[in-house]
Amino acid sequence: MVRNSYCSSKARQPCIYAILKDSYIYIGETQRYVFSRWGSHLSKNGSFIVNLLKIDEDAAQEDSKVEAISFHLTEIEENCENWEWKKVTQSIEHEVHLKIDQSSVISTKYTTISNTTRTAPLHSKYQWIDSVAENLVGELENHLSPRDG
Repeated sequence: MVRNSYCSSKARQPCIYAILKDSYIYIGETQRYVFSRWGSHLSKNGSFIVNLLKIDEDAAQEDSKVEAISFHLTEIEENCENWEWKKVTQSIEHEVHLKIDQSSVISTKYTTISNTTRTAPLHSKYQWIDSVAENLVGELENHLSPRDG
């Protein structure tokens, strides 16, 4: 897994990403251009904005900093067939959601406004999914920790 500080021009790339605004965090997945997904989430009818409007209309409408971070899942490219990418990425995304809820660094400061109730696969044949999700949440915690000031 590689935390990206840039957007790759590679057309197919399995990623988990986080979008943060104020005290809210949205977790998503894609196998395409990650910056394109961010744009759609931040549009007027995008799922990030729609979900934020449901719980905090003021935060959704205020002009505050929005941060996006992506994690390129190299493990998927190295261990999975192309046709498996979406299901495996969704499995990791689901595990990340579960682990964020257990993270004292993230869950005490951020409210998760995304969920995987409709997209989480029932099972996966890959045992390493849990450790990839654990590492990703650790990377996200490290990224967010300097904000504790």
